[in-house]
Amino acid sequence: MSKYSPIFGTGLARSGGALYSNCLSANPEMMVACCPNLELFRSFRNDLFLQAKNKNVLAEIPENAPLQDYYGNEARIEALDIMMDATLNVTFTQSNWEIFHEISVARGALEAEDLVKHYNKLKGNTYKDIFSNLLGIIATSRNSSDRKWVGFHEAWALDAYPALARSFPNAKFIIMFRDPRAIVNSMLGVKNIDPLQVVQVMSYIRHWRKYAALALKLKQDPLFKGRLHITAHDLILTRTEEAVRGICETFGVDFVQQMLDTESYIDFSTGQTWVGNSSFEKKTTGIKASRALRWREKIDKTLLNTIEYLCGPELNLIGYTTLTNFANPRTIISDDIFKYMIEDHSTYTNWRSDLHDPLTDLGLEQVRRSLLTMSKPCDDDMLIRKTFLFREVYEALRQKNRATLLTGLPE
Repeated sequence: MSKYSPIFGTGLARSGGALYSNCLSANPEMMVACCPNLELFRSFRNDLFLQAKNKNVLAEIPENAPLQDYYGNEARIEALDIMMDATLNVTFTQSNWEIFHEISVARGALEAEDLVKHYNKLKGNTYKDIFSNLLGIIATSRNSSDRKWVGFHEAWALDAYPALARSFPNAKFIIMFRDPRAIVNSMLGVKNIDPLQVVQVMSYIRHWRKYAALALKLKQDPLFKGRLHITAHDLILTRTEEAVRGICETFGVDFVQQMLDTESYIDFSTGQTWVGNSSFEKKTTGIKASRALRWREKIDKTLLNTIEYLCGPELNLIGYTTLTNFANPRTIISDDIFKYMIEDHSTYTNWRSDLHDPLTDLGLEQVRRSLLTMSKPCDDDMLIRKTFLFREVYEALRQKNRATLLTGLPE
C-alpha cells in the first residue's frame, strides 16, 4: 500500500501552475507534477457522457468538443450535473487506447517529458485505475513514493474534482486563481511565441467564471470539508511566504524555506534548474510582486473594459478590485466593447467553448447583467443555471456586502 495521499491542483492556463507546483515539490513531503495529462480528463468526460446515454449531452458535446464552460443551454447544464455527480468508476473504452496514449504522450511531453515514457503503464479498466496509475508513475519516476503527498496540477480540470474526491477519499485539492486581466494579457504575450495557446477571450473568461462558480459551490459542499484550499497566483507573488504557509497548513506539512528559492526548483524533464514559464521573460528567477500587476501597464483599455464587462461581479466575488464602471451590471455596453466582442467572435483561435452565435452569446451576457440588477431575484431556475451555473452563485453575486473567497489580493 502506498504511503502517499493524492494531491490534485487546478487553475486555468497561464495561472501560475508551474510556479506553485515547483514550490510545493521543493518540500520534502510533497511532489506535484505540472500538467502531465490533460487528455485523461477529456477522455474521462467522453466516456462518462457516453455511458450516461444522455442524447442531449452527446449531441451538444461530441468527443472532439473542447472542455466546456457549460453556460448557455440546458444540454450543457445537464452535462455539468453529470460531471458533478460522477465518480471515476467509469469504464475506459479499450478500443480508444492507442489514440489516448498517443495524445497523452504528445501533450504531456510539453511540461512532463520525464513521465510520458512510462505512459504505457497508464492502461486500466476504469478511470480510477488510470488516475491511480498516473499517480504511481509520478511517485516512481520522481523518487517520491515515500513523500506524504504525490499528485499533479492540471489546467481546465475543476469540474472533475467531485469525481476525484469521491474516488480518492484521502485526497486533498487546490484551486489556483489568477486575475483574468493578467491572464489575458499573458495570453497576448504568448501569441508571438505559440499561437496555438491563444484562445477566444469570451470563452476564456467564461471558463474563469466557471472556476469562480465551482469554487464557491465546492467550498460549501461537505464532500470537500477540510480537503480544499483556494488561493491565487497573485498571492503567491505578493504574499509569498504567507500564501505558501497556508498551503502547507492545509496539507499538514512543515513549511521549509527552500520552497521560496526558485534556484532549488528542478525541471524534471531536463534534470536542470527550472527556468520558469513567462510570456515576458526568457528566464524567470525569484518570486516577484511586480509580476502580479504589470498587466496594468500593458493592457489595452478596451480589452480591460471588455473583461470587466464579462466578469466584473465574479472578480469582486473572488476578491479582486475592479477598475472600470463596466464591472457594474447597471452600466450598459459601450460601442467599443460591442465591437471588440464581435471581432473576438469572428477571429480564429485554436479552441473555443462559446455558443458559436454572436446574437446568442452577447444576448446571454446582457441577460446575466439584467438578472443581477432586478429588484427581486429571478425564480426561473433553468435561466439562472444557464447564466450562472448554480443558484448559489447568482444569490451570492446579488449580495451587496458579500464576503469574498480570498482576501489580501493586490489592489
